[in-house]
Amino acid sequence: MVYAELTVASPLGDIPLLGDIYAALLEGELRTATLIGLASIPATLAETAMFSADLLSGNVNGGSLFLACIATGYLYTDRATSREQACKRTALVGFVPVVALWLVSLGRDFRAGPFDLTIAAVVAVLLVAVGIIAILLLAVLGALLGKLLKRGVDRVRPLPYGR
Repeated sequence: MVYAELTVASPLGDIPLLGDIYAALLEGELRTATLIGLASIPATLAETAMFSADLLSGNVNGGSLFLACIATGYLYTDRATSREQACKRTALVGFVPVVALWLVSLGRDFRAGPFDLTIAAVVAVLLVAVGIIAILLLAVLGALLGKLLKRGVDRVRPLPYGR
């Protein structure tokens, strides 16, 4: 009997770097964390639209991303994969709209000459670096809170009859 192997072709074609990133995002153990991060993107954009006067103002709320990190920490508490690694994946995937909004906001604010664009590029790199560090700290905190939530739920959940 011959079995066909199911493979997922990358929509990015034969671009080596993007293909590697695409394959890493769909890695089996962290696929759920990636999907939770992707699911937090519309919530982050909706939250920003609700609580900000201008969507492109650069002020991005991260409450939904933090809740996504807590959910990931809760789900990955009993798995072999590191809870922190899964939460970092969720946070970095969910951080994409924040970076995009920051870059659009900076590009909109600095429209003058080439010197201003150079300053905007340097500021954008610094903002993204600080944002990544902050989001990774948020992910570790979310992983810890998810673990504590899982322990608390397991402690008060009644055991099935016969155990």
